[in-house]
Amino acid sequence: MTSRKANLENELVAKSDVAAGLINAIYANGEQFVTARELRDAPMTAAYEAHGRIRSVTRDAVKYFVRNGRLECVFGFEVQSRPDPLMAARIVGYDGATYRGQMDDLALARLGVGTDRVAPVFTATLYFGDEPWRTNLNLSDRATMSPEVASVMSPFFTNARILVVDFAGMSDEELSKYPNDIRIIAEYFRAKRQKIDYAPSQLEIVHKELLCLFMEYVTGDERFNFKSLMTGYDKEPRTMCEILDRVENRGIKQGIEQGIEQGIKQERLRLSKEMAADLRQEGWSDEKIANFLHVSVVDVRIWLDSPSE
Repeated sequence: MTSRKANLENELVAKSDVAAGLINAIYANGEQFVTARELRDAPMTAAYEAHGRIRSVTRDAVKYFVRNGRLECVFGFEVQSRPDPLMAARIVGYDGATYRGQMDDLALARLGVGTDRVAPVFTATLYFGDEPWRTNLNLSDRATMSPEVASVMSPFFTNARILVVDFAGMSDEELSKYPNDIRIIAEYFRAKRQKIDYAPSQLEIVHKELLCLFMEYVTGDERFNFKSLMTGYDKEPRTMCEILDRVENRGIKQGIEQGIEQGIKQERLRLSKEMAADLRQEGWSDEKIANFLHVSVVDVRIWLDSPSE
């Protein structure tokens, strides 16, 4: 068995309680179908041979669903912040590697998986993006076959269709079926896509640091950096409202600090110019003034010889 590779950006999705909530919302319309206790971490990296070389694919999150000592199936999650035209091909590769990994994993034999049986793999693409994902949902959408060839071969083509969960396009009722942390993130992206004022959620965040890490990764916005959000605070933020308050306060504080720093620089420059003028009046050379003030001779001459504004 390949050891589980740490993937910090997607640790939120890999948490068993979050994964169970996702599975129940996506596949069971919000009803409790699986529990967190029935989910086990599965290898996120699978190896395969291609062109005589060993290669590997790494998934964002994978869970074994084990009930009554049987591996019922495998759930995979891929996180996307923008549509990928070849996502269907990627999913086929991920699922294929997961199936192949089951055949080589002797530890799964006690769960009913062996040389003649495999656990079905179900993969959902979790999409947090600015635009709706409307195209390239089927492998056939990117097939290179000409109409002439397709007329013969299409009946024999195994066409894969991917499941894209577009959170930003969901209604409040649909989002209510998801775990708090996912719902909080989805509401942020929904407001962003619809270009409406975002009203920060008052829902309690369960995995605070992981939610911030996920937001930083998906949005590319370093303001969600958890360590920065904790600077000057003793307690973790409980809601998205508190997170954004800290982001805003930090921005104000940085602005003040930058303003003070700029003011100090301007005052130092003013004093240097005055001192340079006084020293020249005393007969100092421009080179001696520059050396004394730790500036260039050019600066001294610009200060003293340029017409005053």
